[in-house]
Amino acid sequence: MLTESMEAAARGIVSDAVSNSRVDFVTEVAARLPLEVVWTFFDIPANDRAAVTGWSMDAFCATTAVERTIAHLEILEYCSSLAKKRREQPGDDLVSVLAGIEFEGRLLPMEEVVLNCDNLLVGGTRTSASRWPAAFTP
Repeated sequence: MLTESMEAAARGIVSDAVSNSRVDFVTEVAARLPLEVVWTFFDIPANDRAAVTGWSMDAFCATTAVERTIAHLEILEYCSSLAKKRREQPGDDLVSVLAGIEFEGRLLPMEEVVLNCDNLLVGGTRTSASRWPAAFTP
């Protein structure tokens, strides 16, 4: 399933790029596929994707320290909410796996789940470009 989903995403991204007369490969192609991978791994609902991606960008690229801090807090809050939901109702996604990990007979503490989700989410969305086009909306 994941392979097919990623192949379809890659085809769509390349098709979008080819349909333009000029292409910024980094922002219009290379930066988009990692986003699709993260969204799919985490099973982030389509309605949340723009906000999550925006927070990730702002956490490192916002103009002020206050804006960067707020973005980090938004990411942590989102990851916490997602992890709690997936612990209660696991799905077929990475957050559910992390939320369900047991070590020595006990579930991984929620703080560890959230911090791992945060690291994976930020690492996955910040791989290829420091800014993607303002017109790109997930």
